[in-house]
Amino acid sequence: MSYENMKLPDILERAEKTAEIFSVSTGIGCFSYSIDPYLISQYADCDCAFCIYHENITGIKNNCKKSYVYSAHQADSLGGQYIFMCNMGFYHFVAPIRESSQLTGMLLGGPVLMTDRNDFLA
Repeated sequence: MSYENMKLPDILERAEKTAEIFSVSTGIGCFSYSIDPYLISQYADCDCAFCIYHENITGIKNNCKKSYVYSAHQADSLGGQYIFMCNMGFYHFVAPIRESSQLTGMLLGGPVLMTDRNDFLA
C-alpha cells in the first residue's frame, strides 16, 4: 500500500480542523492522529518543546508514540476521554475517533502542566 498520496478519511480531516480550533482558542497544543501504524511512526513523534530540549541535552529519546497509542486505546475501551501523564511529567488528554465502530484515530491535547511551575522544577 502506498501512503504517499493517501487521503485521510473525512472524519480525521474534520478532527484536524477541530484540533486546530481548540489549539488556537486555548493556546494548548491539540492534534489529530490516525491509529494507522505507518502514519503514527511518521507523524506522532513528540513535538513538545520540553521533550525536544530534554532529548538534545541527555540524548534520551522518549517513546511518546507508544504512550499516545496506548492512551487512545484506553480511552476507547473506557468509552470516552482519557487523561494521562507522559514520561516527562506533563499531562495530556486523548479522545478516541471512531468510524464504523472501529478505532480510527485520536485527538491528542497537551502538554499541560497541572502543578505550579516551581513545584514541577523542584
